[in-house]
Amino acid sequence: MPRHQPSSNKSRTFRLSIRPRRKGYSAPIHLRRRATGYSGKVRDKASLRCLGIDPGVARTGYGVIERVNGKTRCLTYGCITTPQTLPLADRLQALAVAMRELLKAYLPSLVGVETLIFAQNTTTGMAVSEARGVILLTIAEAGVSLLELTPLQVKQALTTYGRADKRQVQAMVQRILQLTTLPKPDDAADALAIALAAEQMQTTLLL
Repeated sequence: MPRHQPSSNKSRTFRLSIRPRRKGYSAPIHLRRRATGYSGKVRDKASLRCLGIDPGVARTGYGVIERVNGKTRCLTYGCITTPQTLPLADRLQALAVAMRELLKAYLPSLVGVETLIFAQNTTTGMAVSEARGVILLTIAEAGVSLLELTPLQVKQALTTYGRADKRQVQAMVQRILQLTTLPKPDDAADALAIALAAEQMQTTLLL
């Protein structure tokens, strides 16, 4: 995976194909990332690179931000997707492979992962829980600091209002990171919000 750090607001789309290791399955799993530009101010001037993760099986959103000299920029965001035609075990394996490559490519010093509070569909909720387990394992294997955040904590960190809707949160992500457009898809936008909330929480803990 190329290590691309954009120097402008021009968007680029990258695509990485990973094939599951189990014999008999060759459908590619795609990690799509969109690199873009920059920057919102934070209170301190310590450097920090943070990866935000919005867990899922079909689609896991991610976003990488970096704070240098008191300014935060967006390095990349996108989704890890796995095809529904694969058995769950293979999809989880593919997610683990993609997560390891993402961690290796961007070398974050902190990862924020959203917790699963409630799911209307129990089957979907269980699958997301299994995906979270795989994600947490790969983070632990990489030895990276982890912060788990609830949706309420993310909303409060960005908007100071725990019942803010998705559009309000996305607008704040766009404003803080000075993005030219709202980040898409929603999973990637959520991941950037998680990264920003984790960055803020880490900053508060260090003060």
